[in-house]
Amino acid sequence: MTIGSRNIKRTAVLLAVLLISGKFAFAGVQGQGRNTGDFTNIILVGWDGTNRDILTDFLRAGKLPNLKEIMRAGAMVNTEITTGRTETKPGWAEILTGYSSKTVGVLANRINYKPIPAGYTVFERLEDAFGDRGIITIFLAGKRQNLGARGRHRVWVTGPRKGWDREEVWAKGDFLPAEEMILSFEGEPYYTAKPRLDVYQNGLGNGEAVVKNTLKYIKKYAKSRFFMFTHFEEPDEQGHVFGGYSAEYGQALIKDDIWLGRIIAALKKLGIYEKTLIYVVTDHGFDIKGAKHRYEPHTFLITNDPKVKRNTGDRKDLAPTVLSRFGLDIDKIAPSLEGADLTR
Repeated sequence: MTIGSRNIKRTAVLLAVLLISGKFAFAGVQGQGRNTGDFTNIILVGWDGTNRDILTDFLRAGKLPNLKEIMRAGAMVNTEITTGRTETKPGWAEILTGYSSKTVGVLANRINYKPIPAGYTVFERLEDAFGDRGIITIFLAGKRQNLGARGRHRVWVTGPRKGWDREEVWAKGDFLPAEEMILSFEGEPYYTAKPRLDVYQNGLGNGEAVVKNTLKYIKKYAKSRFFMFTHFEEPDEQGHVFGGYSAEYGQALIKDDIWLGRIIAALKKLGIYEKTLIYVVTDHGFDIKGAKHRYEPHTFLITNDPKVKRNTGDRKDLAPTVLSRFGLDIDKIAPSLEGADLTR
């Protein structure tokens, strides 16, 4: 054996020892993503259209025991909407990117939106950081249009809500006159992000369908690192029909908590609850006196993450917090995130 070959062999042995002892940690594609040691997974649970004051009252009354369990382990942050409309499309776009709705081009539910720029969502940044095999990214949504991923399409904007089901493919060069009250769009917010995701499902409907799919993928990827967004359309849907302080609205909140309990139970059964951070958030508030949310900027974040120390924040702070907790250096992200890390 030559001196050179002996040196190569020694180097190989040393590398093997370092890998076994954990001295080396291979990062993702960008050299940022890593296992922080205190957790493996993050689940972002969205309760669409939740009024923060009603939520707080229900917590104090003991009506949301599963949410309270999470809060005891971590924190509740009173967040506010400082940019963008208090609507679903711009709301979740801000939450899932850390940028204002203006920056990502998702300004309104029905009249002004386009695909979020490539690479801007939490899902894409995590895929870039860890690589395709380093993390599983999952997107499950109860609503269809406002959390959609279609490409070019047309919408009957002035028609009744059911008119959204009459959307047509926008063929190249096929433009309709303005007087027909139909608008053409480049695509829905998650059109660019969808191909990067391991799982993307929207339009699941009520919470029973959402939680069923959530449990399915938790079980499937229990041995992997994953980031999951699971969105419940309740209580927003009930609020639009019965009003923000109706019995139906309150019951929707209680159901959300029951579904959260099923998620917690599944994580515990699989032995990964202690390795999973849960963030429960809403995209906007709701008018307790009516059936709309034209300007309801009071939102919240409740988590079992013990490193979340702040008690106030912004709707845009969720994405920077998640990325930071997964080990990314958010100060190096370009363009600079507009939200802040709630653990700092």
